[in-house]
Amino acid sequence: MKRFLLITMLLILITLCQAIDYEELLSSGNAMNYSVHVVGAVKNPGLYLLPPNTRISTAIKLANTIIDTLNLPNNVIINPSSRQIELRRNNEVQILDILKFQTQGSIEENPFIMDGDVILVPPAKDYVFISGAVKMEQNNEKIKLELIQGEKISDILDLVYGLGNGIDSENCYIERFLGDSSEFETIYFSAKDIINDPNSIDNIELQNGDRIYIRQQPNYQEKSYVTIEGEVKYPGEYAIEVGKTTLSEILKKCGGPTELADLSNSYLYRIGNLDVMYPEFDQLRRFSTLDLSTAEYRYVRQMYAEKRNLIKQNFTELYNSENPENDVILNDQDRIFVTMKKTVVSVNGKVNKPGLYPFVEGKNYKYYIQQAGGTIKTASKMKIRIIKAGSGEWVDADKDTKIYAGDTIYVPRHERFSYYWPYIKETIAFVSGLATSIVVIEGLVK
Repeated sequence: MKRFLLITMLLILITLCQAIDYEELLSSGNAMNYSVHVVGAVKNPGLYLLPPNTRISTAIKLANTIIDTLNLPNNVIINPSSRQIELRRNNEVQILDILKFQTQGSIEENPFIMDGDVILVPPAKDYVFISGAVKMEQNNEKIKLELIQGEKISDILDLVYGLGNGIDSENCYIERFLGDSSEFETIYFSAKDIINDPNSIDNIELQNGDRIYIRQQPNYQEKSYVTIEGEVKYPGEYAIEVGKTTLSEILKKCGGPTELADLSNSYLYRIGNLDVMYPEFDQLRRFSTLDLSTAEYRYVRQMYAEKRNLIKQNFTELYNSENPENDVILNDQDRIFVTMKKTVVSVNGKVNKPGLYPFVEGKNYKYYIQQAGGTIKTASKMKIRIIKAGSGEWVDADKDTKIYAGDTIYVPRHERFSYYWPYIKETIAFVSGLATSIVVIEGLVK
């Protein structure tokens, strides 16, 4: 009896998958997912149905994260390439360098998928290592980078965001092993000459296994600065002593706020959290929203919403107090924003006329949405959010939620069932696989 029930459940689930897929195929029109094959050095090679605004890198990432419960075990991946991805489209082959997209923002290296694409991820063949005074975060370890045949020192320096500060240009060198032996030669080069002139004789072609060392001057001390912008008398860069200079000192040093300054809503942006821990965010936030896929736009929006690297502080107290208790010790590259007093409310998202509207005391969020021409058909009226100007907190929109000048009213898109269907289908596939396994095990036991 149990076996009969399990088989019946399995057939129902499979039929449900097919029925809903067929319904989507008939109703989706231009929103139909594209069929893309991702093969090669990925954990789960195969056919994937993805939205049209999916980038090649996202398809590869998906093929390395989704667990195929019906076809275990997964592929064993050995050094997959990120710089020689083959995109086979319309009987043509294009070689893509995803690492260049991630480090240099070369958007042409990571296009959107097209229906029928075949994405081949080959294993990487050659690598070089670089360490020392470069701008890429390295945690005291050598940075391992895939090497493309014909690349020179300057190409690798571009991938690590260039040279750091205080380099000892004449003592930079490469260690190159000789053949298959443990012997190596040391090749010295001038890093600054290469940066100034890529055609310099020092800019030699690299070989597999080369180790590049960018030396820093002995006893070099970094010069640290912060930037203050907005409604202050003398905006600009100011030198600081790391671990000593405070926010209140800089507020006074720049001449103080102007009459239009809103100290209560000013903030400090600290480089290092989102920009270093999340390099993909640092790249995506540089693009126009028109160049971002839906998933990328949501990711950037969420990262901004969380404001992980914004430090909110009572600037009014810091500026007016002689010895403020909650002063902030500044770090190198901190950016201080002293905002202007706001007299408007921002309405964004799925409305007819998104933009800024004059603040009217006592009006709720519905008033401002009406000013923006009302919502459009794809708006989700049940998920409207208010982003508070002072704290950045996202709160549910309610008729009793008080709106203040500077607040943002965000009307999100209503997600169709098809958006959630891939996740539901993964769950159904997992349950189906589990049911199949139980049936097989039960048969073996009997």
